[in-house]
Amino acid sequence: MTDESNGMPARIVWLDNAKLFPQVKTSSPAKMLAGVIHEALPQWGNQRRGMPADRHLRKIENVTANDYLQLQPLPKRQLKGITLYGGPLIIHFGHFIAESIHRCWAYEVLTDEGIHIDQVLFQQRLRQRFFRPEKRFRDLPDYIREIIAYLGVPEKKICLQYKPVIASKLAVPEQASFFRGVESVQSSYLAYLRRCEHRAKLADSDGRLPKKLYVSRLKYKFRGAFAGEAYLQDCFLKQGYTIFDPESLSVLDQLKHYKAADSIVFAEGGAIHMLELLGEINADVIIINRRPLSERVYGPLLRNRTKSLNFFDNVLMLPSLFLPPSSGKPAHGSALSVLDGRQLNAFLQSLLKFPDNAFSLAEFDAATKEDILAYQAHYSVLNRAFLAQQQASLERFRESSKAWL
Repeated sequence: MTDESNGMPARIVWLDNAKLFPQVKTSSPAKMLAGVIHEALPQWGNQRRGMPADRHLRKIENVTANDYLQLQPLPKRQLKGITLYGGPLIIHFGHFIAESIHRCWAYEVLTDEGIHIDQVLFQQRLRQRFFRPEKRFRDLPDYIREIIAYLGVPEKKICLQYKPVIASKLAVPEQASFFRGVESVQSSYLAYLRRCEHRAKLADSDGRLPKKLYVSRLKYKFRGAFAGEAYLQDCFLKQGYTIFDPESLSVLDQLKHYKAADSIVFAEGGAIHMLELLGEINADVIIINRRPLSERVYGPLLRNRTKSLNFFDNVLMLPSLFLPPSSGKPAHGSALSVLDGRQLNAFLQSLLKFPDNAFSLAEFDAATKEDILAYQAHYSVLNRAFLAQQQASLERFRESSKAWL
């Protein structure tokens, strides 16, 4: 076992003949129906994440369903050689970065010690039947392949697990970072990420990349945004910011832009998780929250690696009108949020030195009203499968938003 005292980002435990169970379709990040079963596996070898941000007492908790795994039949297949456990693989962009990559550091550590790794095993959940199953690593989204390569794990070593197996020799690393983490990321893990930066040659050698970025979420105005963003984005553009659309670029190009910038403003969203791939960010980072408690989610992840970190959190989330077809329950991540325009103007003036005439409260309020009405209209089309739930959600939305209409 290795640990922080040896300069490692976290710990590693070696197990002989460990049982490995893949994800099933009912698995989720909050209840992981996948993992390792072995009498010598420590608690930190399970999948872990922070408790929800609204909890009074917050801590890192185990989400591996060990009771479920213990009931599974003994695997019949044997996985020979030395296997490095990569953990559950979650396809969703933000959750993939936040929860599926933070054991990859162990590949560098073990290979530097002269240990030959035969395969790095990830447990991918087969997607619902109306999606095409992505059973080969090369069929997964480009960002997954690019990020794992950036972290130093060769693609030829990747093994996606879909059947229970017994691993003859298994190395289980601890996650070095957590979704909704409570404490700041350890310096040894940031040092590893700086080595990844160096290998990827992220430095802006010709100095041509923009110094001020506004990371837009305008494309997602109906799936988690704040009202009035189009007007606010235009304000940043007039103050010399480049409007940055990260989805149009490769992973490495995104990271190069973030490394070159002096000031980065995020409309809160999954793009922020890309900063988890960097060991050091020489920029002032500002996050305009969609959820009041977002600082609890992103603060521990970013504070140790940014030049400065600030949040605008005078925000109110309206009731979500998006009802996923799988459940019919409102998806809070797709809610529309409303910012306090007066407080936002004061925030921009004090922190970013916006001039007095850079922001018009009247124009921002008009843009906010327009977006609220557009969001409501977008979800007013009858959903016969969940008609009662939709009507209840619309009523809650109208009641919560009437102060702005």
